Amino acid sequence: MSLPSIEVILRRVTHRVRAYVGTSEVVVDVLGGRRRPSLCAVREPIESTEGPDAVLDALDRAVNRASVGQGGVRGLTCDVVVADAWVVYDVVALDVMQVPPDSASAVIASTLADVAGVPPEALDVRWRWQRDGRGAFAMAIPRDLLAQLRMRLEQHGLSVRSVTGEFVAVYDAQRERMTGARVVFAVVRSAGTQIALLSDGVIRATRFEMGRNGATALLGAVTAVMRARGEDTAAAIQYLIDTGSPDSAAARAQVSAAGWLLVNPPPWAAVQ
Repeated sequence: MSLPSIEVILRRVTHRVRAYVGTSEVVVDVLGGRRRPSLCAVREPIESTEGPDAVLDALDRAVNRASVGQGGVRGLTCDVVVADAWVVYDVVALDVMQVPPDSASAVIASTLADVAGVPPEALDVRWRWQRDGRGAFAMAIPRDLLAQLRMRLEQHGLSVRSVTGEFVAVYDAQRERMTGARVVFAVVRSAGTQIALLSDGVIRATRFEMGRNGATALLGAVTAVMRARGEDTAAAIQYLIDTGSPDSAAARAQVSAAGWLLVNPPPWAAVQ
């Protein structure tokens, strides 16, 4: 059996793939170099909304196209970002000092299954303690969808390194912008908007709004969540929004009229 060349070994160290699985398109980026700039970005439309098969077919086409002229992608690692329409999020109240991790995992899995209306075994659940130690922020992806994504990527010789929901990826990238004591953060995409309410740097509540609503309409949804929680809707709040559009004077003016501050979208986002 022949050993891989030094060029192949170096490529596996310096290059990786990022796959974004949306609801209207799949985006595959080949990243390389010290700062991992995008060497190739391929967008493939999802041709049907009926089930995951069309999503997987678009993923196949995107990876095949990204492989052309890039030395191939076989042997590279892949980070997967899944659109929030495929994901369930929730904030689960737990005391980090009182609940051991194994018990916490069971409680969180049961809670997200109740939210999604499916058996716990149908979901792949990831979670992390919040910084105040009084709860966990959790996400769940359908286990069948996750298994099929992994299988398709492995068929192309890719090794899945991580899978995360789009809101988590965007939230982690924008946390330095969240300087207010109370923050509302919204990620707007074609299928809907993921909203989170934060106070003192901790996510307190989440909500997914179906459809692409405008900035003014989203304020109404946020206000409804706050009132349901008994919060003061007149208090000072920092409103941040990722509309999926690049930062521009026109885009800033559009959202600022409704009281929002615009943040730049991630590389995989597109105007939809």
